[in-house]
Amino acid sequence: MRLRRAGHNLLEVIIATVIFATAVVFLTGLWSTYHEALTKNRGRLIAMALGRSELESRIALGFTNLAPIFNLAPVETPYSFDAWIRGRTVSIPYKTYTKVSNTTPGPFARLAKIEVVVRWSEKSGSETEVDGFNKSVTYVAYVFDGR
Repeated sequence: MRLRRAGHNLLEVIIATVIFATAVVFLTGLWSTYHEALTKNRGRLIAMALGRSELESRIALGFTNLAPIFNLAPVETPYSFDAWIRGRTVSIPYKTYTKVSNTTPGPFARLAKIEVVVRWSEKSGSETEVDGFNKSVTYVAYVFDGR
C-alpha cells in the first residue's frame, strides 16, 4: 500500500513568494502616495477652515457694520498651526488677507463684496511665491443691504 503525502512542491512555493512580494511592493508604493496626499490635504483643509471662518465672521457683521471698512487696504492676519512631522513638532504659518469693497458705488450702496485670501507654504507648491507663501485659496461672498 502506498501512502500519499499532501504538500507543496518547490515550484508552487516560488510562485506564491513572487506573488506575495509583488503585492507587498505595490502596497508600499500605494501607502507612500496615500501619506503624501494626506500631508498635502492637511494644509489645504486648515487654509479652507481659516478662509471660511474669516468670511463668516465678516458676513455676521452685516452690511451696516461693513460700510466703514469699504475699499480700505486688505486686513492681514497671521496664524500659526503646529503639526507633528517625522517625530517633531513643526509650526506652519498661514496668513489671511480680507478685503471688503462696495460693488455699487454712490449714495445708494447696497451690495458689499467680501474677499478672503489665505496663503501658506508647501514643499510641492507650484504657484508663484508671494510674501514667502506658494499656495493660496480664495473665498468670495456678497452681503446685501436689505433695508
